[in-house]
Amino acid sequence: MICAAPGCSSEAKTRGHCARHYSKLRYHGEIEVRRNAKFGLGEEFIRMALASDTTECLEWPCGLDKDGYGQVNYQGRHDRTNRLVCRLAHGEPPHPGAHAAHECGNPKCCNPRHLSWKSIKSNMHDKWKHGTMYAGARHHKTKLTEAQVLSILNDNRGPTAIAKDYGVTKSAIINIRQGKAWAILTGIRKAA
Repeated sequence: MICAAPGCSSEAKTRGHCARHYSKLRYHGEIEVRRNAKFGLGEEFIRMALASDTTECLEWPCGLDKDGYGQVNYQGRHDRTNRLVCRLAHGEPPHPGAHAAHECGNPKCCNPRHLSWKSIKSNMHDKWKHGTMYAGARHHKTKLTEAQVLSILNDNRGPTAIAKDYGVTKSAIINIRQGKAWAILTGIRKAA
Protein backbone atom coordinates (compact mmCIF):
# COMPACT_ATOMS: atom_id res chain seq x y z
CA MET A 1 0.00 0.00 0.00
CA ILE A 2 1.28 3.50 -0.94
CA CYS A 3 1.24 6.52 1.43
CA ALA A 4 -1.94 8.62 1.16
CA ALA A 5 0.05 11.90 1.14
CA PRO A 6 -0.10 13.59 -2.31
CA GLY A 7 3.02 12.88 -4.35
CA CYS A 8 4.52 10.40 -1.86
CA SER A 9 5.44 6.97 -3.21
CA SER A 10 6.67 5.51 0.09
CA GLU A 11 5.09 2.45 1.63
CA ALA A 12 2.24 3.19 4.07
CA LYS A 13 3.02 1.92 7.56
CA THR A 14 0.52 3.59 9.92
CA ARG A 15 -3.04 4.69 9.19
CA GLY A 16 -2.44 4.91 5.47
CA HIS A 17 0.72 7.06 5.69
CA CYS A 18 4.46 6.49 5.61
CA ALA A 19 6.40 7.13 8.82
CA ARG A 20 7.45 10.66 7.78
CA HIS A 21 3.95 11.86 6.83
CA TYR A 22 2.28 10.12 9.77
CA SER A 23 4.70 11.90 12.10
CA LYS A 24 3.82 15.27 10.55
CA LEU A 25 0.12 14.51 10.80
CA ARG A 26 0.45 13.43 14.42
CA TYR A 27 2.53 16.38 15.66
CA HIS A 28 1.26 19.20 13.45
CA GLY A 29 -2.27 18.07 12.59
CA GLU A 30 -1.54 18.30 8.85
CA ILE A 31 0.75 16.69 6.31
CA GLU A 32 1.95 19.80 4.48
CA VAL A 33 3.91 21.65 7.16
CA ARG A 34 6.17 24.40 5.89
CA ARG A 35 9.67 24.24 7.28
CA ASN A 36 10.31 27.17 9.67
CA ALA A 37 6.62 28.14 9.62
CA LYS A 38 6.97 29.75 13.03
CA PHE A 39 10.03 31.66 11.89
CA GLY A 40 8.02 33.14 9.00
CA LEU A 41 5.33 34.12 11.49
CA GLY A 42 8.04 35.52 13.78
CA GLU A 43 9.55 37.74 11.06
CA GLU A 44 6.10 39.01 10.15
CA PHE A 45 5.31 39.69 13.81
CA ILE A 46 8.57 41.62 14.33
CA ARG A 47 7.86 43.78 11.27
CA MET A 48 4.35 44.45 12.59
CA ALA A 49 5.68 45.30 16.07
CA LEU A 50 8.24 47.76 14.68
CA ALA A 51 5.56 49.49 12.58
CA SER A 52 2.91 49.53 15.31
CA ASP A 53 1.97 52.67 17.23
CA THR A 54 0.01 50.86 19.96
CA THR A 55 0.80 51.37 23.62
CA GLU A 56 -0.47 47.87 24.49
CA CYS A 57 1.84 44.88 24.94
CA LEU A 58 2.55 42.93 21.76
CA GLU A 59 3.12 39.38 22.99
CA TRP A 60 5.44 37.08 21.05
CA PRO A 61 3.32 34.34 19.42
CA CYS A 62 6.08 31.77 18.89
CA GLY A 63 8.55 29.82 21.04
CA LEU A 64 9.55 30.93 24.53
CA ASP A 65 12.57 30.07 26.63
CA LYS A 66 12.41 28.69 30.18
CA ASP A 67 12.08 32.23 31.58
CA GLY A 68 9.13 33.12 29.33
CA TYR A 69 11.07 35.33 26.86
CA GLY A 70 10.48 34.97 23.12
CA GLN A 71 13.18 33.20 21.10
CA VAL A 72 14.09 33.91 17.48
CA ASN A 73 16.73 33.10 14.88
CA TYR A 74 17.39 36.23 12.87
CA GLN A 75 20.09 36.51 10.22
CA GLY A 76 21.80 33.39 11.51
CA ARG A 77 21.85 34.56 15.13
CA HIS A 78 19.78 33.08 17.97
CA ASP A 79 18.49 35.75 20.33
CA ARG A 80 15.66 36.76 22.63
CA THR A 81 13.00 38.69 20.76
CA ASN A 82 13.07 41.62 23.19
CA ARG A 83 16.79 42.13 22.47
CA LEU A 84 16.28 41.86 18.71
CA VAL A 85 13.36 44.31 18.65
CA CYS A 86 15.22 46.71 20.96
CA ARG A 87 18.27 46.54 18.65
CA LEU A 88 16.17 47.13 15.52
CA ALA A 89 14.17 49.97 17.10
CA HIS A 90 16.76 51.71 19.27
CA GLY A 91 20.13 50.71 17.83
CA GLU A 92 22.91 48.58 19.24
CA PRO A 93 23.29 48.27 23.03
CA PRO A 94 25.28 51.16 24.53
CA HIS A 95 27.62 48.69 26.29
CA PRO A 96 28.12 44.90 26.16
CA GLY A 97 26.26 44.22 29.42
CA ALA A 98 23.16 46.26 28.56
CA HIS A 99 19.79 44.58 29.04
CA ALA A 100 16.75 45.05 26.79
CA ALA A 101 14.44 46.05 29.64
CA HIS A 102 10.64 45.94 29.60
CA GLU A 103 8.82 48.97 30.97
CA CYS A 104 5.69 46.79 31.15
CA GLY A 105 7.29 43.88 33.03
CA ASN A 106 5.95 41.37 30.48
CA PRO A 107 8.77 39.11 29.19
CA LYS A 108 6.69 38.09 26.12
CA CYS A 109 6.22 41.73 25.03
CA CYS A 110 7.92 42.90 21.83
CA ASN A 111 6.48 46.42 21.66
CA PRO A 112 9.43 48.75 20.91
CA ARG A 113 7.72 51.45 23.00
CA HIS A 114 8.04 49.19 26.04
CA LEU A 115 11.71 48.32 25.45
CA SER A 116 14.87 50.26 26.18
CA TRP A 117 18.53 49.57 26.91
CA LYS A 118 19.28 49.63 30.64
CA SER A 119 22.06 48.62 32.96
CA ILE A 120 21.75 45.31 34.80
CA LYS A 121 21.11 47.18 38.05
CA SER A 122 18.30 49.28 36.55
CA ASN A 123 16.73 46.22 34.94
CA MET A 124 16.85 44.28 38.23
CA HIS A 125 15.18 47.22 40.00
CA ASP A 126 12.44 47.24 37.32
CA LYS A 127 11.96 43.48 37.73
CA TRP A 128 11.56 43.96 41.47
CA LYS A 129 9.06 46.79 40.90
CA HIS A 130 7.04 44.68 38.42
CA GLY A 131 7.07 41.62 40.65
CA THR A 132 8.84 39.48 38.06
CA MET A 133 12.09 39.00 39.99
CA TYR A 134 12.18 36.04 42.30
CA ALA A 135 14.09 37.65 45.11
CA GLY A 136 13.30 38.51 48.69
CA ALA A 137 9.98 37.04 49.82
CA ARG A 138 9.28 35.88 46.23
CA HIS A 139 12.32 33.58 46.19
CA HIS A 140 11.45 29.93 46.81
CA LYS A 141 14.22 29.44 49.39
CA THR A 142 13.55 32.49 51.53
CA LYS A 143 12.84 32.00 55.22
CA LEU A 144 12.01 35.61 56.05
CA THR A 145 9.16 37.90 55.13
CA GLU A 146 9.67 41.54 54.16
CA ALA A 147 8.20 42.63 57.51
CA GLN A 148 10.69 40.42 59.37
CA VAL A 149 13.63 41.87 57.43
CA LEU A 150 12.56 45.41 58.30
CA SER A 151 12.13 44.34 61.93
CA ILE A 152 15.65 42.87 61.91
CA LEU A 153 17.05 46.22 60.75
CA ASN A 154 15.43 47.95 63.72
CA ASP A 155 16.53 45.34 66.26
CA ASN A 156 19.51 46.53 68.33
CA ARG A 157 20.49 43.09 69.61
CA GLY A 158 23.45 41.16 68.29
CA PRO A 159 23.19 39.01 65.15
CA THR A 160 23.36 35.71 67.07
CA ALA A 161 20.31 36.49 69.23
CA ILE A 162 18.31 37.79 66.27
CA ALA A 163 19.24 34.78 64.13
CA LYS A 164 18.03 32.42 66.86
CA ASP A 165 14.65 34.19 67.07
CA TYR A 166 14.07 34.04 63.30
CA GLY A 167 15.50 30.57 62.65
CA VAL A 168 18.23 31.78 60.29
CA THR A 169 22.00 31.94 60.47
CA LYS A 170 24.04 34.72 62.02
CA SER A 171 25.54 35.44 58.59
CA ALA A 172 22.01 35.97 57.17
CA ILE A 173 21.46 38.76 59.71
CA ILE A 174 24.87 40.30 58.99
CA ASN A 175 24.21 40.15 55.22
CA ILE A 176 20.90 41.97 55.66
CA ARG A 177 22.52 44.70 57.77
CA GLN A 178 25.43 45.13 55.32
CA GLY A 179 23.24 45.23 52.22
CA LYS A 180 24.48 41.92 50.82
CA ALA A 181 20.95 40.50 51.07
CA TRP A 182 17.53 42.15 50.69
CA ALA A 183 19.16 45.36 49.42
CA ILE A 184 16.25 46.19 47.13
CA LEU A 185 13.90 46.22 50.13
CA THR A 186 16.20 47.83 52.69
CA GLY A 187 17.91 50.35 50.41
CA ILE A 188 21.26 49.46 52.00
CA ARG A 189 23.99 48.95 49.44
CA LYS A 190 27.09 46.94 50.23
CA ALA A 191 30.38 48.79 49.98
CA ALA A 192 32.24 47.97 46.77
